[in-house]
Amino acid sequence: MAELEWQGPIEPGSLRRALRQALRRTSTGWRVVAEEFLAATTPIDLLAIGESGELICIRATEPDADDGGARQLASAISDLSWLAPRISDLHKLAPELGLSPLALPRVALFAPEFAPDVAAAAEHLSRLLGRDRIGLARYRPLRHQGQLTLLLEPVKSEFAARTSPRSSAHTPPPTSTAPPARTLVDPPSPSAFRTGLTEADLLSEPPVPA
Repeated sequence: MAELEWQGPIEPGSLRRALRQALRRTSTGWRVVAEEFLAATTPIDLLAIGESGELICIRATEPDADDGGARQLASAISDLSWLAPRISDLHKLAPELGLSPLALPRVALFAPEFAPDVAAAAEHLSRLLGRDRIGLARYRPLRHQGQLTLLLEPVKSEFAARTSPRSSAHTPPPTSTAPPARTLVDPPSPSAFRTGLTEADLLSEPPVPA
């Protein structure tokens, strides 16, 4: 059956489910382990583990949003700073997930369209923070066999396209040599964490079979 443009509103839950299915097709090394994971201020749509054991925060902008992805980018910056000191706790809570306590978290943002200044800001921040720390992709909602499906397309900003060979050849920022997060010392119980995380905060699920 031919794919058709999706008509009508898209509920947040339907958007998350369609995004999970799209990521299974396009990002086979990612494993979604949580949905609506409560972060500093707002829930993260999806939380995934990458191929290197890094934590990936996934946020999707609803089709009727009119800010060009700016709100999601602001949330992404907050997510990175909020999650970084909690990686060790998450590893302790669910070691079976394969989360690396030394890998830096990443964010992946999805929207029907990103404003040029938002895409440029994300590109610039990603260069400052390290390669691939912030990624953007457009999604196109389609109807396939009566179901919502998303077509994903990575975004490259005009800022990156205008960068000269000389400026792009700058030495990348050195890899952080900071020691790994200090482990907890003598907690009052096995479930006590410095950041207050509990097992209820992490909704785990087994990897999706091939």
